Amino acid sequence: MPRLSELNFAVELRNIDHEPDYRRELVAPGGMQQVPCLKIEAAGKDAKWMYESVDIVRWLGELESCGIAPDWLEG
Repeated sequence: MPRLSELNFAVELRNIDHEPDYRRELVAPGGMQQVPCLKIEAAGKDAKWMYESVDIVRWLGELESCGIAPDWLEG
């Protein structure tokens, strides 16, 4: 399984300890202050949160290996 730094995606990193707005955004939908996490947004759908680092890296790796990049990952 690749590490996040090895994937060809630009991922915004946010520090919830230094930015109260980031913490509120993280806790509001699911009540969890767990990091790392990945907020997955798709047009016309509610955002989904993925909280386990292994799951995040695996999911992104699968997207990359299939040549799929969601709109929010394309830059």
